[in-house]
Amino acid sequence: MPAIVQAGSKTSAAETQLDSSKVQQFIDRLKAKVESTQSTFILEAGLDPNGQHPNQVLLELRDKITKQVFFSYYVPADQVAKAAESENPVGLILQNKA
Repeated sequence: MPAIVQAGSKTSAAETQLDSSKVQQFIDRLKAKVESTQSTFILEAGLDPNGQHPNQVLLELRDKITKQVFFSYYVPADQVAKAAESENPVGLILQNKA
């Protein structure tokens, strides 16, 4: 799980963000979990290559057969970490976004 920074501590913004390699591990774990539990869905996820959404992950959930996109949006990397550890990752992501 990501480190928690106490309010008022003297840490820079960069230190509060998750390392990109760690985020990629969470993304891989989340994708594997969705694939194993939600066989009709495909989850695509990745960090923003342009840097316009720092420390956020673009998630796209779509149907395997029709390729219909159910959602596509950026979420904070720490939510991806939480979802990767949860029993219902898609539900947690949707609940946090709603």
